[in-house]
Amino acid sequence: MRGSMAERSGIWNFTSVASSAGPTGKMVAQYAKSIVFSSIQGRCNNNIFDNLDANTLWQRPVTRQDSALSTDFSPRKFASLWETVPSALEVIPSRDANYIPVHDFFVIELTHCVIPTQITINQVVNPGALTNIWVYNIAKLRWSRVWSNPPTNDNTKKSRTLCISFSERITFGTKFMRFEFNHSLLRNRIQFGVIEVSGEKYILGCSLKSLSTVITRNKYYALKALKREYEKCNAKAIITVNVDGLAEGARLPLPDRRIFENPAPQKRPPNALNLMDLPYELHTKIFSYLDLKTLFVASSVCKQIYNLVMDPQIYKEVNLKMYWHLVDDVFLLKLAHRATSIRKLDISWCGWHGSVTPAIFMYFIRRCLQRATHLTINACIFFTMECFTVLTSVCEELQEISLSGYGQLFAKEKHFVFAAARSLRKVDFFRTEIHPSVLDSLLRSSGRSLEHLGLGSSFSYDLDRVCRKIAKHNPEIRSLDFYQTRFLTLAGVLELTKCPKLEEVDFSWSVDYLAYGRTLSRVEIHEVWETFFSTHKLLKKVFIAGMPKFDEECVDSMMRHCSQIQQIDLKNIRGFTSEFFPRLRAAFANLQFFSISIRDPTYCPPPTAEEAAVDHGRRHTLPSHYITVARHFKPKT
Repeated sequence: MRGSMAERSGIWNFTSVASSAGPTGKMVAQYAKSIVFSSIQGRCNNNIFDNLDANTLWQRPVTRQDSALSTDFSPRKFASLWETVPSALEVIPSRDANYIPVHDFFVIELTHCVIPTQITINQVVNPGALTNIWVYNIAKLRWSRVWSNPPTNDNTKKSRTLCISFSERITFGTKFMRFEFNHSLLRNRIQFGVIEVSGEKYILGCSLKSLSTVITRNKYYALKALKREYEKCNAKAIITVNVDGLAEGARLPLPDRRIFENPAPQKRPPNALNLMDLPYELHTKIFSYLDLKTLFVASSVCKQIYNLVMDPQIYKEVNLKMYWHLVDDVFLLKLAHRATSIRKLDISWCGWHGSVTPAIFMYFIRRCLQRATHLTINACIFFTMECFTVLTSVCEELQEISLSGYGQLFAKEKHFVFAAARSLRKVDFFRTEIHPSVLDSLLRSSGRSLEHLGLGSSFSYDLDRVCRKIAKHNPEIRSLDFYQTRFLTLAGVLELTKCPKLEEVDFSWSVDYLAYGRTLSRVEIHEVWETFFSTHKLLKKVFIAGMPKFDEECVDSMMRHCSQIQQIDLKNIRGFTSEFFPRLRAAFANLQFFSISIRDPTYCPPPTAEEAAVDHGRRHTLPSHYITVARHFKPKT
């Protein structure tokens, strides 16, 4: 494979500077240069690892009217509606009471290395979701959280500027900043415009080669210390450390599960009980409610507690997403010594700056994930095609898997069989393109067990062919996500009539505009949608944004047959008027959210001006006299 993902992402693009390092005393103010890393839900770019030149728009300020720049980061999922749909993946709960769930993030790169004193954030639409700000310490190669705040319910339509002053709290130089968001209180999408950072200019007295040497040396000594620690616990422990500091052939023995033995009796009141008198099963049940940090600290209390916390039954559900800044090779090896029976794992967003290597993760898969049923591995830089191959061959009991944000990393592999698809229920490949032969293997192997398929991205699939395969092999499917995935025609929509249990469809921006209007007339288009909605009376979520020739007659068909719909998205579809709202609200008693583009009643252009210009490369654009209206409702009782 040509280079690692981290090398291709531009994360290590340091330039050689003078040998002296430290603050220069010169104050500079700069805008964010680019987005070098992001989560998979935001629409900041089609591929978060390549084509970073598309983010150069962040170099200058924007206004609310400048929609081309104010949508550089627009999360697709917001509020709590997406958690109730059939496509929702199971989330491993956090056992840390102080942890604020994070739904999205992005990392920006600055032009100059500075010691930040002030950050100014232009929150264009729906502010209030920003929860954490992290700053990367280049000297010590670690992240530090410098600002945290719970999400607020600020749903005003006005933009605002958030100015955060750090004064003397930050004493190190940085070139990268990470912004994390929680969308649970938002009622619509959030958009960011520009980020400005002010501070004292800092000179980094080393190059990329020097930083890589430091990382390798630290990892080498850490692995040697870990080897000595395991040798003390068990004489048979073997960890092979090569000259590069990587544990290629790490083999750790399974810890002995010793039955708890009570210590020597102490003088105490009669009939008095303490923690050590509880049965072994109750001890493991109590420790299963603790978070990973507490478990690792408790292992150093005494030998008896150590034997308890080493029980693999405590680590059936592991959420490493919240420890993204701490997860490295050493951490995974320590966890592999304990958690040998993981059933559910979330390791999303880990691996910054090469802290996790593919060899160690493949060893972790073979040792700990043989019985895994739920895996979430979103936007991990270390995840390669070799890791994917090992994962699908080892994890034969998979039921849910999410591999999002990898671009075209898996698109070139042709002779690959998805062997772990026999029990799959939910699959999400958002912003990840896989080869059609691999997708065919997955659909054929999963059969009737598959309930959700997510292919949302901006990649070009033959969706008509995919729909034919789904109708043939997966008639029990309940939800489909084709968001921004070309090319879909009405032939594919008709194929889905063979799947009557569909409850959720997202066809937004997935239409082949040329073939859509050329193959069928308007009357035939209405007949196709009439057949589709009459077949799928269980639909609860219908997102058909940017669908040409989808007019009020098609919506009337939806009203007649699909009375259980809860969420509707009809953005960038012209022809609707303000009189359409009462009919839509009356037709769906359980309606919770809808977003629709209507003609502005204050502006009445001539009929010839209503034609929408079509951009065949991405989407069609509505005339300026159309506005998008989004509403939330409480279900009628």
